[in-house]
Amino acid sequence: PRVDLIITVGGDGTVIAAAHVADKLPILGVNSMPGVSIGHFCSANAKTFEKILTRIIEKKQKPKQLPLLQGTIDDRPLSMLALNDILFANSSPAESVYYSIRNGKNREFQRGSGIWISAGPGSTAGYCSAGGKPSALTSATIRYLVREACPLPRKKYRMLKGAVQKGKEIAITCEGQGCTVYLDGTSLKKEMRAGQTLKVGVAEHALSLYA
Repeated sequence: PRVDLIITVGGDGTVIAAAHVADKLPILGVNSMPGVSIGHFCSANAKTFEKILTRIIEKKQKPKQLPLLQGTIDDRPLSMLALNDILFANSSPAESVYYSIRNGKNREFQRGSGIWISAGPGSTAGYCSAGGKPSALTSATIRYLVREACPLPRKKYRMLKGAVQKGKEIAITCEGQGCTVYLDGTSLKKEMRAGQTLKVGVAEHALSLYA
């Protein structure tokens, strides 16, 4: 059967789950509990659904193109793209992780609780809660933020946050044990071995979302 539109009913988590399988299909998110759910990716609710859907059917409203994050480990692509964010951290939330971060020509060895990586769509989520500034929903600029740095004695880190323009990648090399990649929360969890490198860039494929 022909499918023209994916309609999700729930909150942001439902939209994110749909984004992992949508491919080129556009998504309309309906916030089922607007008094509880933030609904960052949901443009409709029970009161506005009919009006918005009518506008879509009559082609009076077009979807926005949201950038998705593509992660690779040692140049092997992760099995899905991320809409919200990618978190590099320890498999144990109580432990620090050792890693080297590279952005362009700059590289630094660090110890800390992890790194949030996000483009515009997820910039109001974990990245923002950790102290980052939100950006436009359609922004393809990748921003990273170290959550809690734990410098070694007599060390001061310079690369605690930064931006990566579209077409470029940020690289994080695991320098110890317990390195783990979390994609869109727990949608995908991938453990890394010492010496492996995670690279994150903007995917060629974007998500069509009525936002």
